[in-house]
Amino acid sequence: MSRYENWEVDVCWLLLLAAMGIGSAFPSEAVAQGQLQNRDKVKAEFLELAPYVSMDGEIWLEMLDTEKVVGKVSRIGQYANRSFDSHPTLATIGKKHMEFLIQQESQVIPTLRAKDLSFEGIVLELMSRHLENQVVLRWQFEADQTHRSHYSQLMPIVQELSAEPEANNKDFAVRIGSQQAIAENNSTGSLKNATVVATFQDWAGNEIKGYYFVPEWNANSEYKLRTPIETSMAGTRSIVGVRLEVYSESKSLNGISAYSAQNLQAAIDEAVQKANQLIRHDPVAVLEMFKNGPVTPLGGTPDPRIRELQGDARSAVRKQYIDLRQQLQSLRKQVRIQEAQQKRMRGQQGNMFAEMQLKNNQTRLAQLEAQVDRLAAYK
Repeated sequence: MSRYENWEVDVCWLLLLAAMGIGSAFPSEAVAQGQLQNRDKVKAEFLELAPYVSMDGEIWLEMLDTEKVVGKVSRIGQYANRSFDSHPTLATIGKKHMEFLIQQESQVIPTLRAKDLSFEGIVLELMSRHLENQVVLRWQFEADQTHRSHYSQLMPIVQELSAEPEANNKDFAVRIGSQQAIAENNSTGSLKNATVVATFQDWAGNEIKGYYFVPEWNANSEYKLRTPIETSMAGTRSIVGVRLEVYSESKSLNGISAYSAQNLQAAIDEAVQKANQLIRHDPVAVLEMFKNGPVTPLGGTPDPRIRELQGDARSAVRKQYIDLRQQLQSLRKQVRIQEAQQKRMRGQQGNMFAEMQLKNNQTRLAQLEAQVDRLAAYK
């Protein structure tokens, strides 16, 4: 204990900005066929559950005290006693979601905080903070994945409760900033209990959805779409396109899109820079980055740097494949010899070092085989 006598050990607990995710279940035939039973009760239970499903929740850490613990215990009790029985999908999702909320409320992270400015204290506190940040990112990633999966299961109910969607409804718009997408309600009236679905597109054409519940979206106002954690981890300007859908009782939008040529060019530049750093030691990663071919900036021509990088990466893959195949053959021969020796020496004393060598080489052999297989797919 003397090593840490100048330290405080605290515990951080997960907190949510907004309500969290939902469980899973496939929509019943009644919903799929537009024959929703107990419509009023289904609507009431969906509106009770929907705020928890919305992907606008963010996670951060907060130090515990007695009041916060009491509050969490109280919420856990409320979640445990909630039930939804108006529809099979809501019943299944509601149950699993409450379990998810309880799990989220219960997660803790031990943290270290130095009381003095000693070198050891500073280094260990920085390490602790780094690990805390990594845990929060993982929790946010898992939460976003859960919300996305579960809200998508609720969409048949959402659509059944909403007005028939219109194509290119001028009452709505969407635009993209340097790090965020913003939806606009340009109509003269507010929307009640709206579901907003945003499909985000990155520079390589990959897509990821975000689902949001907006209890009241005022006329002539904006709604900032919190981007899923995957987009924020992909670069500062990873969003180059977004498609917007809106569902509400009064009006719905089939879908409108917006794109940012500026973000796309910035994302391409960032990808090219990263590829130049990767190409020597991991050319396969470069080929995977540009698997969809040269990217074309909006209104521009394909970026020649990408085609050049693809050619260099293929050459590097072929060279690495030949080199590693030779190493693999040599190592296989060595392992066979060691295995034969082990059989002859079985039961003899002083064999521990030889066994360790064999195990190390067997591990290295498995790693080398995996590397060669990965290269073989791209050579």
